[in-house]
Amino acid sequence: MIKNITSIILIFTLLTLLVGTPSYANEASSGNAADVVILVDFSGSITDDPRYPLAEKKALENLVNVSWPHGSKVAILAFGASDIRNGGKPATFPMCGGDEEVLKSTTNIEEWISNCVAVIGTKPVGPMTDHNKAIKKAVDILSGPLSTNSSKFVLLMTDGKLDVDNFNPVNPDYIGSSEEKDQQAIDELFLEVLPDARKKGIQIWPVGFGDVNRIELNGYAPEGGQPGPNSCQREIPRAVIAEPEDLPYEINKIIRQVTCLGEYVQGKNPEILLPDYADEATVKIKHQEGETFTLLGPNGEKENGGGEGTVSTITIPDPSGGTWQIVSDTPVEVGYWWKSTFEPIITCPEENNVVTLSVIPSNNSSDSYVNSPVFIVEVIVDGEKQFHEIELGEEATFMFQEEVVDIVAEASYESLDQPAIISFNKAEEKCSNKLLINSSEKDINNENDIAETPSIDTRINCELTPENEKCKDPIPWWLLILIGLTILTLVWYLWNKRYLREGTFVISNNLGEQGRVRVLKKTTSLAFNINKEEQFGSQITKTSAEIYGSYEITKGKKGPDFIVSGPVGSGKEKNRAFIVGDKLELEEGYILDFEDGFSRKPIIVDENPFEDDGINDIFSNPSTEEIDDENSEENPFA
Repeated sequence: MIKNITSIILIFTLLTLLVGTPSYANEASSGNAADVVILVDFSGSITDDPRYPLAEKKALENLVNVSWPHGSKVAILAFGASDIRNGGKPATFPMCGGDEEVLKSTTNIEEWISNCVAVIGTKPVGPMTDHNKAIKKAVDILSGPLSTNSSKFVLLMTDGKLDVDNFNPVNPDYIGSSEEKDQQAIDELFLEVLPDARKKGIQIWPVGFGDVNRIELNGYAPEGGQPGPNSCQREIPRAVIAEPEDLPYEINKIIRQVTCLGEYVQGKNPEILLPDYADEATVKIKHQEGETFTLLGPNGEKENGGGEGTVSTITIPDPSGGTWQIVSDTPVEVGYWWKSTFEPIITCPEENNVVTLSVIPSNNSSDSYVNSPVFIVEVIVDGEKQFHEIELGEEATFMFQEEVVDIVAEASYESLDQPAIISFNKAEEKCSNKLLINSSEKDINNENDIAETPSIDTRINCELTPENEKCKDPIPWWLLILIGLTILTLVWYLWNKRYLREGTFVISNNLGEQGRVRVLKKTTSLAFNINKEEQFGSQITKTSAEIYGSYEITKGKKGPDFIVSGPVGSGKEKNRAFIVGDKLELEEGYILDFEDGFSRKPIIVDENPFEDDGINDIFSNPSTEEIDDENSEENPFA
């Protein structure tokens, strides 16, 4: 009995080990896993151009499409500069929730990245840009106990230069004048923060877009951590300057470089597969010291490499699609990746109203589409969006009803299981509805056929047939002029109706009037901002409708005189109807009123002003003494 029990326990233990071991292995990090802190610029200037927050959103959304090595973790922080106003703001804050300073696993990134993206454009972190405190916070996170991967790097997205306190002395992290504060931040960054990152092997990858200081960003990367001698990383840290639209691509490219997201094979004479539509391929080969090897292509191409060191890299422009082989005397380890550019093709209709959509490689004319990625093509037709899934060699179609439409198409990929770095071009076309055009041409042809029919003399003798409609007097000229003037007056009225009513908006609070905004002639909309910190001048300034915290005033329709929208980006934005003569409550106790020559309320006096004692004295007869006094003063003969 005991022997049977022992056998059962032994079998159960073996099954547990066999079944349980893989689950533990799945939790372990892969050799290329990395801990990443992404710093997102939330300074005041990020709202100056609507492309900037949009680019940051797309860059974060694109993190879902990265084939993260198992075990990788990410933290996403917004940064600006510390600000003591409005209760105080730190230089950084976590974007994805209360605990986002803790690195989160990328295995479920789809579940939490949308929360981070939704914050962009809603919470500016002060007006300034403190790269020093942002990088310092990232280094602290990557130095903590939750950062367990050996590969660590900071990815800094910024649209400006380091500027910690340029306008007001509100940044408590530094002391002195604006120039002295900036210098303190630079000294701390280069003398303390970056050397600490270098010591700990934490890489700094700055990505600049907009009006950035290239020299400044170029100085950050080499001062931080660098890849070790055994690293699979194929580039050392460097600054990247990109257009806002290219930001998602550049971020993806950096992550693939640092986490070594390429295909890896090893053995003697290993083979790799390259697609025909690649613009360029890079092959990195680890071999014996000083060993040589040959890279053979599918069409007889031959590349020789090696001869010194233990690592060789070969770049192949416009490679032939197919199997490439590395011929060597001893086993080697091979890593490879390729890059390509694609673009949507919009084919306008030739005989109908059907548009054809496809995707092609931009830089070569390859017809071989083996292992094509699945592209998501976003199409905007006169402002309306639609989406199509297309592989290379496939076509999608859609119809439109308008006579002429403007079509814009942009491509992306939903997921990519290949060692590739892919970029995209945008396509734009104006297409005509051939069904309508052909129909119009038929009508014109019919009219021409009628015109070519032999004419018949149809002249009418009005003396014999005065009752005929063609014999009646035409419309009098004065009536035509009157109708024309009426139409012009109506057009003028409708045209001017679109403008805001002239006058002045007055903004006040419990302390009295705080400022005015004048509505000039032919104004269709205006915006203003309230600076609650201004103590000596007007708190109200004209601004643009895209600025954070601004209110926009537009023309009211069917009732109200105005529509007041705002404050922009505060999370409390709403539309309010405003009628001249009323007062409108804004946020934080501010009141909006309107004045012009027609809406001012008259001052009503209940009593007769001439019944006032003082006034009556002025108009009553003076006493004799007063007359004598006046005469005595004015008459020289008195």
